[in-house]
Amino acid sequence: LTIAFLFLFPNLVILHGVRHYLLEMNYWTMGATLTMWFTINYFYVIKIQPIIEVLLNRNNRHLETIEKNFIKEVSFLKGINELIENMRKTIIQSVKTERVDIFLKADNSASYRDVLLNRVYEGTSIESILKHSESYIERNFLKSLKVLPEESELIIFMENYNYEYIIPLNHNGSLIAFLALSPKKNGKRLTENEARFIHIISTYATIALYNSMIYQNLSDIKDNLEKMVKERTEIINRQKEELENEIQLAHKFQTTLLPQNIPNLMEADIAYKYAPYIGVGGDLIGIHHRNDMNELGLFICDVSGHGITAAIIASMVKMSLNSWGVHIKNPSDALLDMRKKLNGKLGDNFLTACMCTIDLDSGRMVYSNAGHPPVMVASTSGLIQKINAKGRMISDLIQSDYEQFAFTLKPGDKVIMYTDGVTEVHNPDGLMSGEDMFIEIIKRNLHLSSERLCDKIYEELMLFSGENKSMDDDFTLLIAEYKGKPGP
Repeated sequence: LTIAFLFLFPNLVILHGVRHYLLEMNYWTMGATLTMWFTINYFYVIKIQPIIEVLLNRNNRHLETIEKNFIKEVSFLKGINELIENMRKTIIQSVKTERVDIFLKADNSASYRDVLLNRVYEGTSIESILKHSESYIERNFLKSLKVLPEESELIIFMENYNYEYIIPLNHNGSLIAFLALSPKKNGKRLTENEARFIHIISTYATIALYNSMIYQNLSDIKDNLEKMVKERTEIINRQKEELENEIQLAHKFQTTLLPQNIPNLMEADIAYKYAPYIGVGGDLIGIHHRNDMNELGLFICDVSGHGITAAIIASMVKMSLNSWGVHIKNPSDALLDMRKKLNGKLGDNFLTACMCTIDLDSGRMVYSNAGHPPVMVASTSGLIQKINAKGRMISDLIQSDYEQFAFTLKPGDKVIMYTDGVTEVHNPDGLMSGEDMFIEIIKRNLHLSSERLCDKIYEELMLFSGENKSMDDDFTLLIAEYKGKPGP
């Protein structure tokens, strides 16, 4: 309107002043005068009027420039502190206020924290007022009204910290923060353009602030998760180290359960190979012989499961063999005695076992089995026989009698006892070694001593297992070669 007035008023004044002269002019002079008048007005509209418009709307254009720059900057996700500092500087620059403070809502509470000065505003009154406010609240205007108690509380807060304006930042009906502005430096109220500018700025700031808060929360969650993972990893590593120490201790204990001194006999060459799956296992070997006796007892068992639990049960099996000598000539009675001693102690576990007694003079072998893989007897001719006897595994849930089977060994025959870990080795393709491979390895190496044969079987099966060179179960092998009674 101002620009239109500046254009029309001079034209009307000039027209009124020269109207008598225009009436006295001839057509040519009047046409030239009107042409000059039109040219002057055209020059004014094209050249002069934009300059006047810029001068009159300089402040508005300044606000528009700041507004565009702010919207452009907050369109990129920023950290909360960076965003808040940007908001403060933008408002101070635009409306020339002394101070701008930003209060963020604390999690799940009615308190708001000043990010810069770390002050906290407590109380629900500001929420009830600002949640439904779409514009700013002015202190002097609020004081001029008949206010409610909660509004009085807000006025006290504004006066205590010299705030003239409170601007709510609402997102989806929830107050997430508010801006608190001190009075303008010139002491005047906000103009209409400044109020519009603050409304637009607060709208974009609300969205940017909400996104930044979500980003910050996610970042905090990520940091907390990383901290928790680090702490949990340290605990797991510590527990792993403790478990490894316990396994090493259990391994040392378990090695004491294995035969420490293999009898050095003229009539038999005895050796074994034991490699637990995880340091300790549930496999056990027993060898029984005394100088004043003519019998050699051999025993092997496999406790279900792995680790320390299986090893503990194996130690109980070892203790149950203390009376083995009483039943040395009758392996079936020895297995029955063992089952009675273990009754009620196995829980959900069970064990398989086999036991044999060899008469060193005659070569007669008496054998009993409790659900275990059969004994193999390999002769010097390459013939391998599987010797088995009826009998079910030893368990608290199963009762069984054990058949006794007799077989006569010839000099050079090897008695081979083993657990299923020997025949259930897998290669990287998932193929299992099986009993046939085990027998083939034995056949190719029958010329070896018992000790070397044990090592050779283990080496070839480890080679079969591939790069990992690991078994899927405890590996236990007991071999005794009967040499016969030496001559006089």
